[in-house]
Amino acid sequence: MTTDGTPRKRPTLAELGPAWITAIATLIAALVGALAAAGFFATQVSTPAPTPQTQTPIAESPTTATHATSKASHGASEPGSMLSQFNVDLPGGYGLTFGASPSRPVDVSTGTEPFLQFMSQQYNSDEQGTLAILDPGSPTYSRCVNSTRFTRYLSFPKAGTSFCYVGHNVVASITVTASLISKYDTLTITVWQAPAS
Repeated sequence: MTTDGTPRKRPTLAELGPAWITAIATLIAALVGALAAAGFFATQVSTPAPTPQTQTPIAESPTTATHATSKASHGASEPGSMLSQFNVDLPGGYGLTFGASPSRPVDVSTGTEPFLQFMSQQYNSDEQGTLAILDPGSPTYSRCVNSTRFTRYLSFPKAGTSFCYVGHNVVASITVTASLISKYDTLTITVWQAPAS
């Protein structure tokens, strides 16, 4: 009842709908953000200890490789021979390809098809590759090719998570060394020649 004695009109669902939807969406986003910050969605933790052969500084920005090692290949490489090793900041909406040269992030909205995409805090492999989740420890060529914990995506990995990409005649170990949620992940990547199929 109102102060003048008339019955109070009950709001319709259409009048409450946008406010309730906004409140529920905000609550869900806060919960997911809190769980992600607590590392709830990360699948693996490891402590990386890569030892690059030679490091060459490259101009730094959020979308460039910061240190790189590359071995020029003259013809076919032996399985397990290192092709490149580098650190990179990978923003959401970008992806990487792997080979003999360190990869720079490419914007996936331009129609490019990188081997590995980072979208909405989730890593996705392309159709020709797969991801393999590693147990804690230093990622190695042997651990990558022997892992059978395959997946097409990895959601909300936290710093220390290691996984592999296998496809396109390469094997790549990827370690998330730092993560600025909703901005970019800093990755340490080593790429090797894949074994013969």
